[in-house]
Amino acid sequence: MKKSSLMGASVVAAALLAAAPMVAPVANIAVSGTQVVKADTPAGWGEAVSKIKQQSTGTTITSKSADPTRLPEFGYLDDFDLQMKTALPALVNDYTKPSKFGTDRLGGAALYVDGTNLVVSTIGDKFLPYFFSGNKQVALITQTNADVTKNMSYSLRFDYSNAINNVTYQIRDTSDVERVIHDLKVNGGNVTMSMQLYGAYGESLGDAGLVKSTVSYNVVDNRAAFVKYNDTLNAKVGDSAEKYGLSNSFMNAGGSILNYDGKDITQAAYDNGAIKVGQLRNSNFHPSTTGLQYGNFSETGTFYQHVAIDLAKAGVSASDWQKAAESGLVTVNGQIPSTTNADGNVYLVTGSNATVVDGITYPAGTLVMKRTVNVGKADNLAKEEKVSGVVTVKNNGQGSAQLYTRSGDPIVDRALATGSNWKTDIKRTVYSNGEVYYRVSTDEFIKASDVTFSGSDSNTAATSSSIKGNVVVNPLAKRSVVHVNSAVGFNTSLWSKADDNSSMNLIADRTLAGNSDWQTDQSATVNGQTFYRVSTNEWINAKYVSVK
Repeated sequence: MKKSSLMGASVVAAALLAAAPMVAPVANIAVSGTQVVKADTPAGWGEAVSKIKQQSTGTTITSKSADPTRLPEFGYLDDFDLQMKTALPALVNDYTKPSKFGTDRLGGAALYVDGTNLVVSTIGDKFLPYFFSGNKQVALITQTNADVTKNMSYSLRFDYSNAINNVTYQIRDTSDVERVIHDLKVNGGNVTMSMQLYGAYGESLGDAGLVKSTVSYNVVDNRAAFVKYNDTLNAKVGDSAEKYGLSNSFMNAGGSILNYDGKDITQAAYDNGAIKVGQLRNSNFHPSTTGLQYGNFSETGTFYQHVAIDLAKAGVSASDWQKAAESGLVTVNGQIPSTTNADGNVYLVTGSNATVVDGITYPAGTLVMKRTVNVGKADNLAKEEKVSGVVTVKNNGQGSAQLYTRSGDPIVDRALATGSNWKTDIKRTVYSNGEVYYRVSTDEFIKASDVTFSGSDSNTAATSSSIKGNVVVNPLAKRSVVHVNSAVGFNTSLWSKADDNSSMNLIADRTLAGNSDWQTDQSATVNGQTFYRVSTNEWINAKYVSVK
């Protein structure tokens, strides 16, 4: 054929390709002596790349064998570290520019096509398999895929990110590899291989030709504690001060402890006695023996207390607490705790630093955190007393009596008819004006001056101090919180269970403050009455609480 005819044919072919639909098939990789145009490059590469991606699933490696005589082998951290140190720098140096796959190992290529397989050559034969499901070769399945791949090029990149998300960088040289090896052992993390594929003419195949594979190593899940807590709480005059001294107040205020895998271990820490809350004090320095522990807040002000978490009791393990903190394995509200300032808001006892904080000795691995309780004025402080009776609406000449909310505000369009009778269970006295109300529904009250009361005041009426009968104890499916329904200023009695389960007996000098919360893990039933356990042998009647 003449030169002009060949050129004409090429022009016609190019025109046909330009007019053809994008999905129309084009010629495969050309054989020697055949003229091709760049439009030929995509022919079949999608399937070849798909086969490579299918087998680039990466690996999860584990710590070294417990047998010290066992040699490193594929799948263990020690072997991966060794192979990475040996092979990765060479791979990065060689593949800053695209390398041809080809059909042999010419040019020191790490990957080449042999038959219908993409094979790892000796340059990375013990390292790259970690990124290909442990295999030294990738099955391309068909000869067409193999032919396409032979004419393609590739480049390699390796990136590292640790498991606590505070380190991410590209691995470029030996010093980077050393950093990865150290950080992997301490924090765990991921080494990601990115293989960018190029067409027969060196053009990038973009995201569709990007193959990614990751090797992961996870340290054991008990090597970290990520703590969150509320360092400032608010209360009002008349609120119970007792509930702030309870260990469960850490959780009730939104506190939590997560381990390395993000699993919440707060409840387990509480069950193991790892959480302690110190006495409320009115000074934020090394305190005297004075302070608040029982009763209600009687005045406004700012109070301080310690929240201490023994991380070892919480299930966290560290051979060196100082290094654990420096590596970001122990954080509080996302910050590394101080290991030098025992007066700081958050302090970690490491064993090599001060173990006495404000006169209390703590073991190594204890977080000591300061918490502030700001006590403000009460909105409408009142005293509530339990009663059992009936109120009868007096005749005030208007045919009815106004109803009020708990705070003393009139309820629009709500009144009780003259002469009507209503059961009541709470007598409420508002301190600000001395007004007395009786409760007649969940949050509806009527003034004592508008009614006559008949019945008994359960605070002064004679009450049986013992309930005889078989006490049946039932463990709760999970720990819960009971809320004492009576308001501030009213305390609810506690009971104890006889050792032989023959009775429940009133404890004369033990009560729970109104509007306080308590952990419970058991219920008990005797003669139709239910009680919840709030300490070793202290129980509260279920009719005075609600379960959260």
